[in-house]
Amino acid sequence: MPYEAIETRLAAGRQEDMLARFRTIPTPRRVPARIVDLLTSKKADRALARLKRETDLLDQLEAELSGHRERQFVLQQEHAALRSERQHYEDRRREKERWGYDATTEEAALRLLEAELRGVAERQQGAGARTGKLGDMCSALAKRVERCNKWLTQRGETARFLPPAPVDKKLTFATAREIRLQLGADLEEFPCRPRTAAEVKQQLVAWVEREIVAPNISALFDRDREIYSEDRPINVPMPTVSAYVGGPYFPGGAEINGVYTPSLLGLVLWLGKEEFLRRLLADADLLADKENALDEATLLTKLAECRRKILEAERVEEALAWQLLQDGEEIVLHGDADVRAILAIE
Repeated sequence: MPYEAIETRLAAGRQEDMLARFRTIPTPRRVPARIVDLLTSKKADRALARLKRETDLLDQLEAELSGHRERQFVLQQEHAALRSERQHYEDRRREKERWGYDATTEEAALRLLEAELRGVAERQQGAGARTGKLGDMCSALAKRVERCNKWLTQRGETARFLPPAPVDKKLTFATAREIRLQLGADLEEFPCRPRTAAEVKQQLVAWVEREIVAPNISALFDRDREIYSEDRPINVPMPTVSAYVGGPYFPGGAEINGVYTPSLLGLVLWLGKEEFLRRLLADADLLADKENALDEATLLTKLAECRRKILEAERVEEALAWQLLQDGEEIVLHGDADVRAILAIE
């Protein structure tokens, strides 16, 4: 069998394998029986209906996504074949023009091929847009279903279910999502706010107290701690009074190349602690951002309040999303939504 024929058969086989994978129907998901029993015993009918609806919708969207990916693959193959055919006719046209023959047939074929290529490109663009949207919807739904099942499995016994959040009739789903996104941006912005001058001053004082090193001279009062020069001859008797007395000891140093080196920073801080601190604290006052700075207690309070508002906004957004799902609308749900907001849990 010629080499080209073998390559053609192998390519056809690879394409069939790819199409077979696209045509594989995903395994249908089911809400676990223990979660169904739990929600039934809790009389959480709305939460159970919501979980079942999103699970079924995920199966439908994944099946549609598989079909669109197959369509995209077929269109890619068609586009490649048309480009190859166009190249063939372009080569024939150039060859005829080179030798002075009439290339009308090739010109007409090229015009038809260009039209077909534009049509395929438009269909590819449409299929790609639909595939992208389906992928986003499936990804969000899969995360939501998994997180809801996990949360209910771990803490469902203690859950207290609430009625749907009240929603202003004038509020749209897009507006509710924008409110939630803005609150999320605020939550990320608060930790970026600078510290207050008072907090920085406390850190500076603590740092100075930690790094300061006072010389230790207590050893100089101990007669038993004699220190002699290593160059003293052996035959010289030990004196009753120290022949060589060492100086103060500076703790907190480091050994460098076998030589102990005192902490120069600690010595400088010991010599001029008050002046050093005065200048540092003055710089803290000068650099402080009084308008935007937050102390630790205020920051924690604002973060807790912002998280509470985000949960309330998510409850409203999920209530509107549930209405749209019941009406058959296609929306990309919030994949990282709080389970308490999705299932209306306290």
